[in-house]
Amino acid sequence: MQKTQASESPTKADETENQRRQNFLEKLERMRLLDDSLMTKCFEDNIECTELVLHIILNKQDLKVTEARTEYNIKNLQGRSVRLDIYAVDSTGKKYNIEMERNDKRATPKRVRYNSSLMDANSILPGEDVELLPKTYVIMITENDYWGEGKPIYSIDKYVSDSELAYDDESYIIYINGAFKAEADSLSPLEKLIHDFNCINPNDMYFDVLANRVQYLKSNEEGVKKMGQVMDELIEEYVNEERVEFAIKLLRRGKLPIEEIAECTSLSIDKIKELEADILHAY
Repeated sequence: MQKTQASESPTKADETENQRRQNFLEKLERMRLLDDSLMTKCFEDNIECTELVLHIILNKQDLKVTEARTEYNIKNLQGRSVRLDIYAVDSTGKKYNIEMERNDKRATPKRVRYNSSLMDANSILPGEDVELLPKTYVIMITENDYWGEGKPIYSIDKYVSDSELAYDDESYIIYINGAFKAEADSLSPLEKLIHDFNCINPNDMYFDVLANRVQYLKSNEEGVKKMGQVMDELIEEYVNEERVEFAIKLLRRGKLPIEEIAECTSLSIDKIKELEADILHAY
C-alpha cells in the first residue's frame, strides 16, 4: 500500500521538537562546569567530585566528604531562602558552600556573608552554646577575576585593627579566579582545576573524576536526558523569578489590586499576598 505524502512528511510539531533538541545538544556541547546547569548535575550527590575540589582548593588531602548536595535551600527566620550551589559536610562536621558565579554582582562580600550566616543559623539547636558552631567555608568560584589582582586564589583573612592578631571566628572565605591562566607546562593542581572548570571538551580535562562525569552528562543518553531535565527546570525557575520581580514592582507602585497583579504575572493570588507581606515586613 502506497503511503500518502502527509504520512511521509514530518509534522510541523515534529520539526519544531527536532530543532529544539538540536539547539539543546549544541548548547550542551558548549557548556563548561562554570555553567549552572552542568555544574548542578556534575556535583549532584557526587561526593567524589566535591571531595576533589575541596582537596585542591584547601590543600587538605585527608578531608573526607560525607554529604554533598546541589541547589540546597536554607531558610532564615523570616522564611526567606537562599539556594546554595553546592553544600557539603565533612567527617569532622565542617560545612562548605561552593558557589559557581559568572555574574560579579552575585559574588559580592554581602552575598558571602548571607550564605555563611544561614549555614551558621542552621548549625545549632535552640539553647546550644554558640561555641558548638562548626567551621564553615564559603568558596566563590568566579568566571572573572573579581578582585582584579591577577591571582588564582584569594583567601579572606581577618585581623584585629592595627595588629597582626588573627581574628579567627572559624568562618572562612575563599575566592577562586576562574579567569586565571598560567603557563601550560607548569600548572599547579589549582591551576589545572581552574582549567577544567573552563573546559568544553572533557577530553581536555586534567582530572579524570571531573572528565568522566562531564563526558557522561554530555554523551551518554541517560546523562543527556538528565541535563535536559535540569535545563528545563532552570528555565522555568528563571521565568518564575522574572514574574516575581515584576509582581514586586507592581505591588510597590500600589496602583493595581492583587487580583490584577496575579493575572498580569501568572502567579497565584496567594503568592502575590505572600510577596505583599514580605514588602510590608521589610518596612
